[in-house]
This record gives sequence, structure tokens and C-alpha cells, in this order.
Amino acid sequence: MLDHSYASQPEILQYFRDTAKNFGLEKFIKFDSEVVEARWNEDKGQWLIKIRDRSTGEIVTDWCHFFINGGGFLK
Repeated sequence: MLDHSYASQPEILQYFRDTAKNFGLEKFIKFDSEVVEARWNEDKGQWLIKIRDRSTGEIVTDWCHFFINGGGFLK
């Protein structure tokens, strides 16, 4: 019997890694970055995203059709 109700952080991380690899998405992933702003543009049906590179502090603007908030309690 499982001793937890939700997937653990290592399980979620492995799922993301496997999915990115299976669909050739690794080249689009930006590591060591943080989203500092996300706004929905209703007219375009897109998210406008501002991303900070944690190593340089540079902020770039990008857009996407899907935005997944991965924040939450993980142990």
C-alpha cells in the first residue's frame, strides 16, 4: 500500500524528463530560469511570459499557447 496520496517530486521530475525526451522538447526547455510575469492575451489566445535568467539577471519576453504552473507542495 502506498504511504502517500500524490506523486513525489522524483516521480514528477522523471515524468517531465521522459515526456520531453519522447516528444523532442528538450531543446525548448530553459533551465535556471524563473517566470516573473505571465499574462493571458485573449485576442491572440496566447500567454505573454517574462522570464528571468537566474545566472545573468536578464529578462526576456516570450509567448506560449500552454502555461503550466508547477508550484506546490512537493517532498
